[in-house]
Amino acid sequence: MTMAPPATSPDATPFTFRDVTLHTLTVWVTFMVLSLAYGCIRYPDTFRDTGALPLLGATVVAYAVIALALTWLGAPFAWLLGWALRGVRRRWVHVVAFGLLGFVAGGVVSLAAAAGAPLAEPIQLLALFFAAVCGGCTAFARWVAFRLRSRRERVSERTGVSAGEVAGS
Repeated sequence: MTMAPPATSPDATPFTFRDVTLHTLTVWVTFMVLSLAYGCIRYPDTFRDTGALPLLGATVVAYAVIALALTWLGAPFAWLLGWALRGVRRRWVHVVAFGLLGFVAGGVVSLAAAAGAPLAEPIQLLALFFAAVCGGCTAFARWVAFRLRSRRERVSERTGVSAGEVAGS
């Protein structure tokens, strides 16, 4: 016999602005870490040439700003998906749905960015890879947001302090 989650469960209440912000920033940070790791593995000589470091740094900063802007542009879609799933109590459904949202968004962005690229590169394969990375980052971030919210609410129950005060608001 299973019981319904308590009213304070993250499965029972919609994500707050803080939760959505945490989710969005976690998507971005995870994506940047994976992108930098890929860059180090795929182009190791670029990181060895000290003369190219200023250009490399500027490229990484520009890439990070663009990725952050695109992540924030996707945040309203994530909020809408979370709102649509507000009655679904199973976390894995949320994680999978957000993974699919990230996959679709990553696919759209990568195909749009590659629209003028020469066909010598396997654009569709790269778009699929990029979309899979975006989906994984989005699913992982949703899982992290659920875990941190659960932790915050457990501390709230244990101490008697509201979850918002535990989080520092």
